Amino acid sequence: MAAPTNMYISSSVTGLRESLLDDVSNVSRVDTQFYSKIGASPEGKPKNYKHEWLTDVVPAAASNAQTEGDSYSASAITAATRLYNTLQIQNRIFSIARSAKQLKGAGGVSTEAYQTALFMKALAGDTEFAALRGVRNDSGARQMRGALNWCTTNIDKASDANLNTDGTITGGADRTLSAELIRNVTQNIFDNSTGNPDTIYIPSNLSKRITDMAGAGNYRQMVEEGKLNTYVNVFATEFNFEFQIKPHKHMPAKTLFMCDHSTWKKATLFPATKKEWGFDSDGDQYVIEQEWTLEARAETCNGRIVNIT
Repeated sequence: MAAPTNMYISSSVTGLRESLLDDVSNVSRVDTQFYSKIGASPEGKPKNYKHEWLTDVVPAAASNAQTEGDSYSASAITAATRLYNTLQIQNRIFSIARSAKQLKGAGGVSTEAYQTALFMKALAGDTEFAALRGVRNDSGARQMRGALNWCTTNIDKASDANLNTDGTITGGADRTLSAELIRNVTQNIFDNSTGNPDTIYIPSNLSKRITDMAGAGNYRQMVEEGKLNTYVNVFATEFNFEFQIKPHKHMPAKTLFMCDHSTWKKATLFPATKKEWGFDSDGDQYVIEQEWTLEARAETCNGRIVNIT
């Protein structure tokens, strides 16, 4: 029923104070799973924007029986492979008007500390994206080659897909992800390296595909009191590899990455550092900047499957 005549209701009050919580809920996910698990380069700081390292292989095992009293004959020595990646400069820039800094904003959104934390998280996301998906560019705005595009030895792609020289994949018909595809790539890793990959990074939709592939949705498993598992989070193969299944926000669609974190290193010229810059406006301006690159110490210890749904 309607309010009585002349009832003074809240919508008529001109002096109501706003109801705004003094808190901010950040709804964005920052994913740095890969970068956080790789170690620093043992060489320390890079000495050039073109950062290089060497890889080598042990000669293949063969029948080795020698004639008594025979003369020695030296084996040919194969030169080590010289690889490089490019240092990439990454930054996030923000500015706050001096007036805004003096006023009290809910949740401290106008403070230097709040915006610094926010843009540091944004830079962390950029860091992970480059580490996984970077396409190398040696000039202009230099860009590193990310782990996915380094991974070219143990790769399973559609027959009509093209593997480009920069490691990217173009074209290719979609295929359904299967246990057989995963097993084939793990066999290649076993045959081609001494790696011990322990993580599978996938986009969220493929995480559900692995559960469906294993038929886990057809049963429930009690893992602890009051908790049921209806998904697969560990995938083991006959080659003694046991993978943790990790959905990853920055994984490209239709791609699965089998990762041995010990074979990747980060070479940092300078870590993320905040500094104040410029005095040409009525405000304070800040830049958070870093320069680093990724070392692919043994890409053969990793695997990639593309063109999958």
